[in-house]
Amino acid sequence: MRNIAEHRGVLLAALSLHQDIRIDLPADAEADISIVQLLLATRVSARASGKRVALKHEPAGALRDVLERGGFLAADETEFWTTRTLSQ
Repeated sequence: MRNIAEHRGVLLAALSLHQDIRIDLPADAEADISIVQLLLATRVSARASGKRVALKHEPAGALRDVLERGGFLAADETEFWTTRTLSQ
């Protein structure tokens, strides 16, 4: 994603302001491995701060394709990608 730095800033700001955040990714959003890395880093940062993060919807479209090709869905022991429950 060309504007990954902007998205990073938005997520960091949300984490600084809120205890729990839900990330809303549209099904038609562009996606590559950088968005997966950003989402996982956001989750790690949230956990380190005692906060919680979740996706608002299960991944669809290009994001789901990236997750499937990268093996992230099969290796998701915490169900971060497939549940909307806030997790640490």
